[in-house]
Parts: sequence; C-alpha cells; structure tokens
Amino acid sequence: MFKLILKTTVKLERDPSGQVIKEWQNDHWIASSYDELGNRSQITSNLGAKIDITRNEMANVLQTQLLAQNKPIEQHPAVQ
Repeated sequence: MFKLILKTTVKLERDPSGQVIKEWQNDHWIASSYDELGNRSQITSNLGAKIDITRNEMANVLQTQLLAQNKPIEQHPAVQ
C-alpha cells in the first residue's frame, strides 16, 4: 500500500475593500470583477473560462452565462 500526498498552495488577492479579486491555486487562477455596488459581476480563469452574472436593480441574480473563448456555452436563468 502507498500513500499519495498532493501539495497545493492557495493564495487570495484582495482589493482595498477586502473583496477577493483573484484566487490562485498553484499555477491556476480565477479572477472576479464586481459592479459599483460590490456584487460579483464576472468570473474569469487563466484556462479560458468566463462567467457573466446579470443582476436586477435589487442585486438579485437574473442570469448566469458561461463562455469559453468568448463563445456562449451555457445560459441559466435564476431560479425564482
């Protein structure tokens, strides 16, 4: 029997208000963008993924859209 040990490092990068703007795990990262009210509006990764988040005036999520290489892959309306 053998034991597999994986080492990974997670690093968080924050903006001046404390929101996480980039999350690193070893060589891979995801970045978050926020709207003027501080709600997450987009997530991107260095692997080419992009998620756009559409919100209403009350900041409720209306829709999420997954894109790869800037082409829509999936689109989901929010659950009411």
